[in-house]
Amino acid sequence: MNLPKISVVTTVKNGAEFIERAIKSLLDQNYPNLEYIFLDAGSTDGTLEIAEKYKEHFAYFHSKPDKGANFAYNLGIDIATGEFITFLNADDYYEGNVLFEIAKTYEENPEAMIISCPTKFVDVSDKILKEFKGSDLDITLKRMMRPCLTNCRFFKKELFQILGKFEAQDSSGNYLMSADREFLIRCVANRIKYANTSDNCYYAYLVHANSSTLAHNVNNIIKCHNQHMRIAERYFDKFPDKTERKIMKRFLYKSHRRLVYYNMIHFELKKVFKLILTFPFKYLFK
Repeated sequence: MNLPKISVVTTVKNGAEFIERAIKSLLDQNYPNLEYIFLDAGSTDGTLEIAEKYKEHFAYFHSKPDKGANFAYNLGIDIATGEFITFLNADDYYEGNVLFEIAKTYEENPEAMIISCPTKFVDVSDKILKEFKGSDLDITLKRMMRPCLTNCRFFKKELFQILGKFEAQDSSGNYLMSADREFLIRCVANRIKYANTSDNCYYAYLVHANSSTLAHNVNNIIKCHNQHMRIAERYFDKFPDKTERKIMKRFLYKSHRRLVYYNMIHFELKKVFKLILTFPFKYLFK
């Protein structure tokens, strides 16, 4: 079996509690054509001491402040020399022979630009909270309206050269918390081919109070839904198919409703009034 070079990028800041399990889960893959890129954003909690133990396994390592995970991901893409690029969060881990399954699936589907493996959300006791496999992993517009599961996906480096990298910030310089969702919707709009592995391996997302992606932070939720509305408006006309347009409308109006709800429960009445006045009615008739 041909084993394509896979570049795995880990970005971290103060992840000492879980980082060692993440590193070990990757190295335990024993995948011979691995490039591991480790980008620390200036940790002060013991992360660097843990990373030091594994430094010989890093193809690239640095520790310096960055402007956020999006910027670090894009830097990782620039550094990577693998045929495929993926992202392993500091508090997550692999289970089973994920990298070998990616190689096998690619051999069976050489046209695929994105290959995804099964995913689960687990708590700190490793209890499974949610599980995604099979068609749950598809790169379709309907699927992108749910958790987009970016880290279980292995992207051909060529894809970033064709479509561009993650949009780290908007035109006003605001950090984009939904950069990965925007990129995957960009992939759907460009009809990028994809494939999914078998069900005998997992990318595990750890759900805990300090998680940057899965913790229930209301301010972040509000920011995300604001960004979701902008994404829906931006890509609406990229999907002339009636079924896909219905999906985009639901995405747009669901995000609007949630913005109203979360602002109401925090008594941001001026914002609620503004949201109602600026309701995007025009998309109802498209």
